[in-house]
Amino acid sequence: MSITMEQIQADMRRASGSQPKYEGANVRFFYEYPEDKKKTEETGLYSVKEVLSVSIQWPGCDETVVRAEDSHKYEYPRQWAAFQAAQEPPLEGTPLAEWAKMPRAVTLELAHYGIKSMEQLAGLSDAGKQKIGPLQKWCKEAQVVLDSVNSDSAKVAALTLQLERQTKRANQLEEQIGALMRRIESVEGVRLDEEIVEPKANRKSKLRENLES
Repeated sequence: MSITMEQIQADMRRASGSQPKYEGANVRFFYEYPEDKKKTEETGLYSVKEVLSVSIQWPGCDETVVRAEDSHKYEYPRQWAAFQAAQEPPLEGTPLAEWAKMPRAVTLELAHYGIKSMEQLAGLSDAGKQKIGPLQKWCKEAQVVLDSVNSDSAKVAALTLQLERQTKRANQLEEQIGALMRRIESVEGVRLDEEIVEPKANRKSKLRENLES
């Protein structure tokens, strides 16, 4: 593949320490499938074509979708690699999904506006704050947390945040296990907690019998 002028410009930005063209925005690659009108007219059958596209959305702004060019792949290699591996694009900063204090519903609502990390939330523009309305109260709370991480008590704050993450994950895992146990119980018609406890009691009884004999 030949080197394009846009790729050369991207290299020049890197070499000069300049930020990428869409620095700070959420960038993801995906396929769109618009109607192939020419083929539809030729065949008389509805046809679509596969178009590689890129979504660009700054926090608090509307999403912009354009046809992906080689320059996009070249300038955002991590996002392109994630797309090729069928993974979510990498996120810079601390994911809001790992902030135990924030309800899941709020996380999803903010994600709709392209706000996915604590850093994006804390640094949201005035226009962005107006767009998310009452949710902007979380901007100050996110800033407080980030300030505490950068203060002298950074280690304590980091451990607290890590504990919140682990607690949230443990609670989610416990809910999943509980749901699985209830599903098995409804199918098998048994209580799993009894099945787990009873064998231990039987083993103790057999051991006592062997010792007495």
